[in-house]
Amino acid sequence: MISRSTLIKELSFSRLKTKISKSKRYQRTVKFVEKKPFSSFLVSLGILLFILILGNIIGNLGKKTAEPHIPTKEVKIYSIGKAPTVALQAQVERNGIIKIVAQAPGIVQKVHVLEGQTVSKGQTLVSFSSNYQGGNAAGLQVQLAGVQLKNVNETYSLQKNILNRQRDIATASAQNTDQLRQITEKSLGETRDLLALNESMLTSLNDQITQKELANPSDPELPGLRASQAQLQAGVNQLRGSVRSIEYQVNTEKPPTLLSNLQKEITVKQLEIQDKALELNKTVSKIQYNLALVQEGIMHPASPFSGVVQRVHVHEGENVSPGTVVAVVASNQGSSTIILRAPREIAESVSRIEASGLLIGNKVIAATPSYVSTVATDGQLYSIIYTLPDGVEESLNDGEYIQISVPVGYADTNSVVPFVPIDSVYESQSESNIFVAKNGKVISKKVVVGDVFGQYVQVMSGLQNGDQVILSRNVIAGDKVVIKQ
Repeated sequence: MISRSTLIKELSFSRLKTKISKSKRYQRTVKFVEKKPFSSFLVSLGILLFILILGNIIGNLGKKTAEPHIPTKEVKIYSIGKAPTVALQAQVERNGIIKIVAQAPGIVQKVHVLEGQTVSKGQTLVSFSSNYQGGNAAGLQVQLAGVQLKNVNETYSLQKNILNRQRDIATASAQNTDQLRQITEKSLGETRDLLALNESMLTSLNDQITQKELANPSDPELPGLRASQAQLQAGVNQLRGSVRSIEYQVNTEKPPTLLSNLQKEITVKQLEIQDKALELNKTVSKIQYNLALVQEGIMHPASPFSGVVQRVHVHEGENVSPGTVVAVVASNQGSSTIILRAPREIAESVSRIEASGLLIGNKVIAATPSYVSTVATDGQLYSIIYTLPDGVEESLNDGEYIQISVPVGYADTNSVVPFVPIDSVYESQSESNIFVAKNGKVISKKVVVGDVFGQYVQVMSGLQNGDQVILSRNVIAGDKVVIKQ
C-alpha cells in the first residue's frame, strides 16, 4: 500500500505539472521547440555547458595549486677534451729501401757489387747483354745514333751557309730584274722619240708622193719614193711594237714584274722551310741519341741514391726477364711512413688534433696524421698517413703491420678551440646554441661556430674544457637529465 505522505507528494506533483502545462510561458516554450528544434537544442546545450563550468569552478574553490611533475630524461653526451678511439692495423712503408728490378730482358754479363758494399748515386750494379757472347744491341743503337748526330753537327754550318747563299741569290736575282726594268724604262723615251721622227718623215714622204701623183702620175721619181715610203712604214711599225713591248715590261702591274716578285717570294719561303727542316733534323738527331742512351741504360741497372747493397739476387750468365729483382739497396738517410687504410667514416672523423698511439715494440709512439686522403685510394678504403720521428724506423721493416689507436672525433687540446658533433648545435637566424648537462639539468649556452670538419664543427667560443655537450635532441633548457652510460 502507498503511504499517505507518498500519495500527497504525487498529488502535489500532478497539480504542479497540470499548472505548468496550462501556463502561457510553457505553451510558448513548447511552440518554440516545435517550430525551431535545432535552435532549441543549441540553447539547451549551452545551458548545460554553463552549468558544468560553474560546478567545476565552485568545486575547485579553496584548493591549492600542485606543481607540475618534470620527468627525468636519459641523454647521450660528448665530453670536451676527449675523443673516442678505435684500434686498427696500419702498414709500414720505409722510404729509402728499394728493389732494383730488370726493365728489359737480357743475360747477366757482369755483377759489379757485393752485399754490404756502399754505392753512390748512379753507380752501376749489374750489366746485361743481348746474348751470351756479350753483344749489346742497345749499345750499337747508341753508336749509330751518335754517328748520325756527329754528321748532322759537322754539316750543320755548311748547310746553313748554302741556304744563306741561295737566299742571297734569290735577292740578287730580284734586284737584277728590277735594274733591267729600270734600264728598259729609260730606253722607252728614246724609242718614242725615234718613232715620232720616223712618223714625221713618213708623213712628209706621203705628202710628197701625193703631190707628184697629182702633178704627173707617170713621174719617174714615184717608184723610188714609194720604196722609201714602204721602208719608213716598216720602221714605224717596228718601233711601235717596241714601244708596246717596253711599256708592257716596265709596268709593275703586269705579269712580268708580278712573276719576278712571286718567284722571289717562293724561293725565300722554300729556303725558310729548308732552314727549319735543318734545325728539326738536328734536334731529332739529338733526341734519338738521348733515347738510345736511355735504352742502353736499361741494360745497366744503377742505384738511384747513395746507400748500402743489402742483397744481390742474380749471378753472371743468368737469363733475366723484365720485373726480375736484381738487387736491394738501402739508403743511409731513409724515412718511414705509416699508412692506415680505413673506411670513409673513420677517415672523415679521425682527429687531426689529438695524437694517435702507434704500438712499436713495447713502446707507444704519439703521432698525428700528416695527410688524410679525400678520395678512396685502395678499393673503397681511404689512406691516413703518419710520419714517424727520426730513429723510430730502425726497428721497423718495410711492409710490416703495426697496431694503432686512432681517436675518432675532434678533441680540445688547449681549451680554446674545441670540436663538437655538428648535430649538437642548434642554429637560429641570429645565434647558435648548444645544450650542456650540469648538475643534472639542461643548460643552453650561446656559442660561436667556425669551420666544419666532417661530422664535427669548430666552436670558437662559448664552451670550456670539461663541458658535457648533450647529443640527444629531445631536451630543452631546464629539463632534468641523466647521462646514458
